[in-house]
Amino acid sequence: MKTISYKPKDFNWTRWKKADMHAAAEAAMAGVKSAKDAIKRIAAQDRTFANTIWPYERAMREVGTLQCKLHLLASVALQKDTRTAAHSTVERIHAKLVGLLYDAGLYRAFKEYAARSEKLAPDAERLVAFLIRDYRRMGMDLAAAKRAEVKKNGKLLNKLTLAFQKNLNEYHDEIRVDRKELAGLPESYISGLARDSKGKYMVTLKYPDLHPFLRHAQDEARRKELIEKYLRHGGIQNVAILQKALKLRERNAKLLGYKTHAHFVLEVKMAKTPERVLEFINGLVAHTRSAAKKEVTELTERKRKETGDTKTKLEFHDVSFYAELVRQQKFSLDSEKVREYFPLEFVLAAMFAVYAKLLSVTFKKLSGFKLWSPDVVLYEVADAKGSRLGYFGLDMYPRPGKYGHMAAFNTVAGSAADFTIRQSVERIAPVCFLVGNFPKPGKNRPSLLSHGEVDTLFHEFGHIMHFTLGNPRFASQNSFAVAGDFVEMPSQMLENWTWDRKILKKISRHYRTGKPLPDSMIDGMLAARNFLEAYGVTRQMVLASYDMALHLKPPKTAAENSTLMMKLNKKMLGIEMPKNSMFGAGFGHLMGEYDAGYYGYAWSKVYAADLFTRFEKEGIMSSRAGKDYRNLLAKAATQDEMKMITAFLGRKPNDKAFLKQLRQS
Repeated sequence: MKTISYKPKDFNWTRWKKADMHAAAEAAMAGVKSAKDAIKRIAAQDRTFANTIWPYERAMREVGTLQCKLHLLASVALQKDTRTAAHSTVERIHAKLVGLLYDAGLYRAFKEYAARSEKLAPDAERLVAFLIRDYRRMGMDLAAAKRAEVKKNGKLLNKLTLAFQKNLNEYHDEIRVDRKELAGLPESYISGLARDSKGKYMVTLKYPDLHPFLRHAQDEARRKELIEKYLRHGGIQNVAILQKALKLRERNAKLLGYKTHAHFVLEVKMAKTPERVLEFINGLVAHTRSAAKKEVTELTERKRKETGDTKTKLEFHDVSFYAELVRQQKFSLDSEKVREYFPLEFVLAAMFAVYAKLLSVTFKKLSGFKLWSPDVVLYEVADAKGSRLGYFGLDMYPRPGKYGHMAAFNTVAGSAADFTIRQSVERIAPVCFLVGNFPKPGKNRPSLLSHGEVDTLFHEFGHIMHFTLGNPRFASQNSFAVAGDFVEMPSQMLENWTWDRKILKKISRHYRTGKPLPDSMIDGMLAARNFLEAYGVTRQMVLASYDMALHLKPPKTAAENSTLMMKLNKKMLGIEMPKNSMFGAGFGHLMGEYDAGYYGYAWSKVYAADLFTRFEKEGIMSSRAGKDYRNLLAKAATQDEMKMITAFLGRKPNDKAFLKQLRQS
């Protein structure tokens, strides 16, 4: 199957204005309406996959691609007007789409086709089953009045989700400090901070400012001020939005016949039930409770030693700072010295080389493609024989109004251009973008990454590989369409490469001397790998517990919502959060398709640890294991997730590798 090549004009959408967005939206909506009307006109006895299912799939591919493009532009476009226009157009599309797709006649058409029992390939059979399942979950089996309410609530939820994310992207706050209040921070960090008209240094809530300050700033009062601002980012408006969303989710779940929104969400995940998720969370907490308590005690003792106050407590704003001090003392490891060995441009090239060899692919940097910012670089992915597989772009540096974390954004899902039994049909090339916020390079200093940021880069690029190497016939079975508690697994498994001694040598080069990480530093890094691991896992379980609690029994007020998170953190970690915290306002996962699903990060990590046992046994760059892993990625969402894992391992998966890792912490 030949993959279609893209030209610079195919990326003109990255520079769309408001009128362009509206025109594209109208065309996509017209396509959906035309497909729907044609499908409904077909007599029950004449229905086939080609005339009933495929036209719907094709129309939804087009409108889904448009929504993904606009979602990206709303998150990264340079001009606020462009971001706002993209945001409002997505709202408009969704409102119209709900009106078009909430159609009992369309649902009846799909059921009529299914009743004909046409012989299908497994991927097409799965497509039909999931389509009917999803229509049932939209409320199509309900009475008209209830169905109308589900539809109305769905529209409102989409508007709330978009508003929540927009508030996060546009939110800005900072602390302003003088030179002495930056004691403990490296000069490279200080020189990169913006200054106000009075000469004060501005430390924002963006990751490149936030995390180094919390780790290294000796001024406790300013650390406290910064973390309190961070724990309120998103603002009171997002707390209100979240509360509305929780009520709407609960109402829709009840209308659809589910006990709670958590029951509704988990029906289509690997975990299946809230009871299984709570069992998983409680099991991990039981494994980590004792070790996490010891780790918190160790940090508390270090604070008491540093301050001379034998009764002081470890506060929320202290964790990163004293963790860094203990890490340096125990492992002779200075994270800022380590950073000097990871210049972004070199790390990217070295990472590409690792992935290229492991997955038998090549990466080619493209020129002449004008995208939304000069900072964005586009690449083509090909197999070892030179056959085109897909495209991805990198947008690595922070700027005002840009998405504030790091994530892979899909825009075009790879799929067969048309439905046919012929093998020569063209394939639409997948396109995705990796959006990050690494420190911007300075005059005499490149962008330097911490090892944690390198780890994150390998993880997120794993998502890029999953998406570009996925090879489904149908766009709705793209790699990001796998079960929510599976989607992080392929990327989490690939984080292990940043902890291998030989790989660390290959991906590091001091920005001045050109030398790789010395063995002494690598020894310290490997020894420190599981430092605070129990605390980290427990912290993840705090977040997962908060998420599940919100969706099993939603709090009645915003104050109760914030108090819930503070109580869980105190109960599970023994650390009090600031009393004015509004954690939910900035917890984007709750309004970003991880509702009742945050546990999935840890859930998938268990499977990732088990998958990695093959590479531990066969070699981290094993061509055989790499080939099998690429085959797993290529399946995208065409098969049951447990079936894919079992096929790769040659046995049923288990949690032994993950629990072994925890015991080493």
